[in-house]
Amino acid sequence: MLYLPIWEGNLPEWIPYWGGRYFMFFEPVFNIADVAISIGFAILILFNNKAFPKTLEND
Repeated sequence: MLYLPIWEGNLPEWIPYWGGRYFMFFEPVFNIADVAISIGFAILILFNNKAFPKTLEND
């Protein structure tokens, strides 16, 4: 998992509503395994015909 806070600190007082409060930009944690599964799923959908070619059955 990756935790990458880009900026954290107190916001300036002149900002309406949030001014003077503690703020952390980009607080979420990225799970690399979930990203890999999502990208793999998208690739399978995009390249479905190449990954699972249809075979012709000769009777």
